[in-house]
Amino acid sequence: MGQPRSQTPREPRIPLHVPVAMRPPMTGCWSVNINSIGLGLIARRAASEKAPEEGQEVELSFTLPDGSELSIAGEVRWRHEAPEPSGARVAVSFGVRFGRFAGAGRVVLARWLLGHSFQVVVAFAGFEQRKDFAATLESEATLHFARTPAEVQQLLARGDIAALVLAGEDSGPAEAVLAELGAATETDEADRALPKDLTPRVIYAAPAEPLRLLQLFNSGSIVGALAPPVDLPGLKAAVV
Repeated sequence: MGQPRSQTPREPRIPLHVPVAMRPPMTGCWSVNINSIGLGLIARRAASEKAPEEGQEVELSFTLPDGSELSIAGEVRWRHEAPEPSGARVAVSFGVRFGRFAGAGRVVLARWLLGHSFQVVVAFAGFEQRKDFAATLESEATLHFARTPAEVQQLLARGDIAALVLAGEDSGPAEAVLAELGAATETDEADRALPKDLTPRVIYAAPAEPLRLLQLFNSGSIVGALAPPVDLPGLKAAVV
């Protein structure tokens, strides 16, 4: 016998941070999370731009991290707006319930959801550190190792990275990545860059002065810090 409707577990949503083309068009539209039923989104519309109403049908096109392209028609089920401090833009969050899928899109999405795992980027780790991190985390997550800030950005562009570990023996590369993550939201390219609210949790495991770590915590740039040599149980707790 099935559970009463009020007790039926809700299908969990998986983080998905990719740009979304929408009709009617919305400026700076990005996905937030997804399941087989629908998609959560955010956008930054101009004050003069109109957002879709609750109950309105919209068309969505986006690419999954494995490269699969989806085109879906759905219905806006909820919407929330908040003017930005400048008054020029309005932050919009809304949820779309899926309806019609183009082609085999519904099957493609179901397969991707079924095969999804917790995704973590480990940046700038040396050979021995990579071995230790892999032994500690691979049972809990899929690891992606990056050697340069450019590789970090390429991996973040996948859209499903949940955590970023900035490691290594030098703070320079870690600081470069943090600068890039912060700069994207402060330029005219912000609508095409990953919004700050969607960046993964950052764990700082490179050398740093205590005052610098405090600054990073206070600015929201990192959620955790581990001084080298990194405590592996502490790393697992911070990441997972």
